[in-house]
Amino acid sequence: MSIRELPHMPWSGVEEAFPFLFAWDDDLRIAHVGPSLARVAPDVAAGADLGSLFKPDRPRGELRATWLCEHRGTLVLLRHHSTGMMMRGQIMRIEASA
Repeated sequence: MSIRELPHMPWSGVEEAFPFLFAWDDDLRIAHVGPSLARVAPDVAAGADLGSLFKPDRPRGELRATWLCEHRGTLVLLRHHSTGMMMRGQIMRIEASA
């Protein structure tokens, strides 16, 4: 089976595999929150401003669209302001399906 033939994972499977995920829109507003993150950080909710919730720890910078684009595909550490919880992950751009 080639990579092009691999089955797509439904969104519910993605949430199960990555329960602390979050997604944002072009205005840097939270668009979706995984179930575990919503439970431990209720301020990370749909419509909230991404920059007011998290601060980049590594690489350092300001959480803006340009920073997100510059660090796409690299490991980032984001600190949640309210809890101090460190989020480790990768910035990915997910294109909307047609």
